[in-house]
Amino acid sequence: MSRLPDPDTVSMTAEERATFDARGAGGPSSVWRWVPAIAEPANALVLQMRNGSLDRRLYRVMCLVVARTWTCEHVFRLHKRAALEEGVAADVIEAIRTRRVPPFTREDERITYELTTELLTTRELQLTTHDRAREAFGLEHTIELVTGIGVYSTICGMLKAFDVAPEGERELL
Repeated sequence: MSRLPDPDTVSMTAEERATFDARGAGGPSSVWRWVPAIAEPANALVLQMRNGSLDRRLYRVMCLVVARTWTCEHVFRLHKRAALEEGVAADVIEAIRTRRVPPFTREDERITYELTTELLTTRELQLTTHDRAREAFGLEHTIELVTGIGVYSTICGMLKAFDVAPEGERELL
């Protein structure tokens, strides 16, 4: 059960209600819409991550690893479907879901998985991991990947803190 108030029980002017309702009721928007000064830049950053120049497969692998680390079903389910559509192998996704090392056939996905896992687990990034990512992806995409880890960690933490449940069937993380 969500720890957020029922919006129908909160007194708002017509303008506040329209602005509030326009922000959406699912996922992180269900939390951010309570604080418009945070919602606007946060939504812009998430949109930038979704439309960034990092290969979408790698973006999805990163999102899945972050979601699994946080045991955040909402984010995992959303990115699982998209990862399959964008070519991430089902056995890789299942291994991430069950906290096993995935059987990668693509080196760029392995590097993404290892960098994301290392940063989330140790709160550091070894020079060798950094250098492998820089060599494989370049500076811009390495920065985009690390930024994504921070953004999706924030989203997962917020969804967990406010007990925002995913809609539909549970993923059993």
